[in-house]
Amino acid sequence: MNQIVQYTASRATAIGALASGLVLRLAGLRLTTAVGLALAIGAVAGFVVCAIVSLALGEDHSLPTTFAGWWPIVYLTLAGSLGAYVLYTWLVQHWPVTNASMVGVVVPVLAVILGAVAKQEQRSPESYVGAVVVLIAVLVALQPWAGTGYAGKAAVAK
Repeated sequence: MNQIVQYTASRATAIGALASGLVLRLAGLRLTTAVGLALAIGAVAGFVVCAIVSLALGEDHSLPTTFAGWWPIVYLTLAGSLGAYVLYTWLVQHWPVTNASMVGVVVPVLAVILGAVAKQEQRSPESYVGAVVVLIAVLVALQPWAGTGYAGKAAVAK
């Protein structure tokens, strides 16, 4: 059953992305001028699919009644989503986009490391080897290379 849910979720995401692009074209809008609308359409489509699957699986929909129940929701909404988006937007305006995109690669590595340190989570040795490989790759990717047009400065996509 879990594989069916995963398959459905991944296909629904793709369908939502396609549908948002189609709606924009039908409305005569270009994606570059209506990115917010595209994101909103994708979010609504994702919500609808997730709600249908959640109801079909009979998941509990009761709301938390205590601070301990609400705190993770509030924190993840404000810091984990909104705060991260604002910081990333600021970062893209102040760093080359290619360098800023490395943040998306490093965040999961930091999550694994913080989980091990703060919560004593047990990970396989391969997880830590993978984390080291990712960090080395990011450091290499951020280095300016002698003999290229970008020697002495960060490489910037054009």
